[in-house]
Amino acid sequence: MTKKAWHRLAIGAFALAAGAAPLSALFLTPDPAVSTPDLMSRLPSYQKFRCANCHVSAEPAAGSASLNGFGDDFSKNQNIWDKTLAFMNSDGDRCLNGFELGDQNGDGTFDYAGAVVEHSNPGDGRDCSIALTQQTWGKIKEVFRSELPDYLDFGDLFADESEGDE
Repeated sequence: MTKKAWHRLAIGAFALAAGAAPLSALFLTPDPAVSTPDLMSRLPSYQKFRCANCHVSAEPAAGSASLNGFGDDFSKNQNIWDKTLAFMNSDGDRCLNGFELGDQNGDGTFDYAGAVVEHSNPGDGRDCSIALTQQTWGKIKEVFRSELPDYLDFGDLFADESEGDE
């Protein structure tokens, strides 16, 4: 092989290596965080806790995007919000995911009219806020009114307390 041929071969090999380096880096680096607004929008609400609904960090980045219990369950459920996920308690805080995200039956519709904000974080086991709103208090009263035994008088149970102080 002539000196000129060796020189061409060396230049070709160098060009090939230089071109292959960025491609190999592309395939060998870890995947970036895949959470997107599209994934968040699949939940009934994500306004208050945003990324922290699914991630252990409120601002996840590639390399630090670990999922919390809810994020794991959401991922295992093919990133679909449904009845199955709503009836789970992913963070072990005694509140079902559906309650925490404001869609108790998992139909994708927020349970209450007005502001569409999570009750609490379905991925944080220390957070189970049970807010008593006018709507929830009304539901509680409906249950008690419909379940009164025959021997209780509705008027006695729901009478104004000041009436008895005469």
